[in-house]
Amino acid sequence: MEARREDRGQPGGGLYVHEVFANSPAEAVGLKAGMVIFSIDGVRYDDPVQAREKILFQSGATLALVIQENGQFFQVTAQLTTDTLVVAGVKTVVPKAKDLKKVPIADPRKK
Repeated sequence: MEARREDRGQPGGGLYVHEVFANSPAEAVGLKAGMVIFSIDGVRYDDPVQAREKILFQSGATLALVIQENGQFFQVTAQLTTDTLVVAGVKTVVPKAKDLKKVPIADPRKK
Protein backbone atom coordinates (compact mmCIF):
# COMPACT_ATOMS: atom_id res chain seq x y z
CA MET A 1 0.00 0.00 0.00
CA GLU A 2 1.21 3.47 -0.78
CA ALA A 3 -0.47 6.34 1.05
CA ARG A 4 0.12 9.99 1.95
CA ARG A 5 -1.23 12.37 4.56
CA GLU A 6 -4.51 13.94 3.50
CA ASP A 7 -5.24 17.11 5.48
CA ARG A 8 -7.20 19.13 2.89
CA GLY A 9 -7.28 22.01 5.34
CA GLN A 10 -8.99 20.16 8.16
CA PRO A 11 -7.69 18.25 11.16
CA GLY A 12 -8.04 14.49 11.11
CA GLY A 13 -7.80 14.40 7.32
CA GLY A 14 -6.54 10.80 7.27
CA LEU A 15 -4.23 9.01 4.86
CA TYR A 16 -5.07 8.99 1.15
CA VAL A 17 -4.43 5.58 -0.46
CA HIS A 18 -2.60 6.04 -3.77
CA GLU A 19 -1.98 2.41 -4.63
CA VAL A 20 -2.75 -1.02 -3.20
CA PHE A 21 -0.34 -3.77 -4.14
CA ALA A 22 -1.65 -7.12 -5.39
CA ASN A 23 -1.66 -9.95 -2.84
CA SER A 24 -1.06 -7.54 0.04
CA PRO A 25 -2.79 -7.33 3.45
CA ALA A 26 -4.24 -3.97 2.32
CA GLU A 27 -5.84 -5.65 -0.69
CA ALA A 28 -7.10 -8.50 1.52
CA VAL A 29 -9.06 -6.08 3.75
CA GLY A 30 -10.55 -4.35 0.71
CA LEU A 31 -8.50 -1.15 0.55
CA LYS A 32 -8.44 0.51 -2.88
CA ALA A 33 -6.73 3.49 -4.44
CA GLY A 34 -8.72 6.64 -3.70
CA MET A 35 -9.86 5.60 -0.23
CA VAL A 36 -8.91 7.61 2.86
CA ILE A 37 -7.89 5.79 6.07
CA PHE A 38 -8.93 7.67 9.22
CA SER A 39 -7.86 5.16 11.86
CA ILE A 40 -6.49 1.66 12.37
CA ASP A 41 -7.50 -0.12 15.57
CA GLY A 42 -8.74 3.20 16.98
CA VAL A 43 -5.44 5.01 16.39
CA ARG A 44 -5.05 7.87 13.89
CA TYR A 45 -1.89 7.70 11.80
CA ASP A 46 -0.26 10.76 10.23
CA ASP A 47 2.68 8.72 8.95
CA PRO A 48 1.85 6.47 5.99
CA VAL A 49 4.81 4.20 6.73
CA GLN A 50 3.57 3.50 10.27
CA ALA A 51 0.05 2.82 8.97
CA ARG A 52 1.40 0.45 6.31
CA GLU A 53 3.47 -1.43 8.92
CA LYS A 54 0.45 -1.68 11.22
CA ILE A 55 -1.55 -3.38 8.46
CA LEU A 56 1.37 -5.53 7.25
CA PHE A 57 2.19 -7.04 10.63
CA GLN A 58 -1.32 -7.97 11.79
CA SER A 59 -1.34 -11.60 10.62
CA GLY A 60 -3.72 -13.59 12.82
CA ALA A 61 -5.05 -10.48 14.52
CA THR A 62 -8.34 -8.69 13.94
CA LEU A 63 -7.87 -5.32 12.30
CA ALA A 64 -10.39 -2.46 12.56
CA LEU A 65 -10.21 0.40 10.05
CA VAL A 66 -12.27 3.55 9.64
CA ILE A 67 -12.18 4.55 5.98
CA GLN A 68 -13.85 6.92 3.55
CA GLU A 69 -14.85 5.66 0.12
CA ASN A 70 -16.76 7.72 -2.44
CA GLY A 71 -17.81 10.24 0.21
CA GLN A 72 -19.16 7.60 2.61
CA PHE A 73 -17.56 6.41 5.85
CA PHE A 74 -17.19 2.77 6.87
CA GLN A 75 -15.92 0.68 9.77
CA VAL A 76 -14.07 -2.31 8.29
CA THR A 77 -13.07 -5.28 10.42
CA ALA A 78 -11.31 -8.46 9.38
CA GLN A 79 -9.00 -11.10 10.75
CA LEU A 80 -5.86 -11.24 8.63
CA THR A 81 -4.58 -14.72 7.82
CA THR A 82 -2.39 -16.19 5.10
CA ASP A 83 -2.65 -18.88 2.42
CA THR A 84 0.27 -20.61 0.76
CA LEU A 85 -0.05 -20.96 -3.00
CA VAL A 86 2.21 -23.06 -5.20
CA VAL A 87 2.52 -21.84 -8.77
CA ALA A 88 5.01 -23.52 -11.12
CA GLY A 89 6.76 -25.06 -8.11
CA VAL A 90 7.18 -21.73 -6.31
CA LYS A 91 5.53 -21.24 -2.91
CA THR A 92 4.00 -17.84 -2.30
CA VAL A 93 2.38 -16.65 0.92
CA VAL A 94 -0.72 -14.59 0.16
CA PRO A 95 -2.64 -12.65 2.83
CA LYS A 96 -6.39 -13.02 3.07
CA ALA A 97 -9.10 -11.59 5.29
CA LYS A 98 -11.41 -13.79 7.31
CA ASP A 99 -14.80 -12.53 8.56
CA LEU A 100 -14.51 -9.27 6.59
CA LYS A 101 -17.24 -6.78 7.57
CA LYS A 102 -17.83 -3.31 6.13
CA VAL A 103 -20.45 -1.25 7.98
CA PRO A 104 -21.51 2.32 7.10
CA ILE A 105 -20.89 4.86 9.90
CA ALA A 106 -21.27 8.61 10.51
CA ASP A 107 -18.46 11.01 9.64
CA PRO A 108 -15.82 10.32 12.36
CA ARG A 109 -14.55 13.91 12.18
CA LYS A 110 -17.83 15.31 13.53
CA LYS A 111 -18.63 15.11 17.21
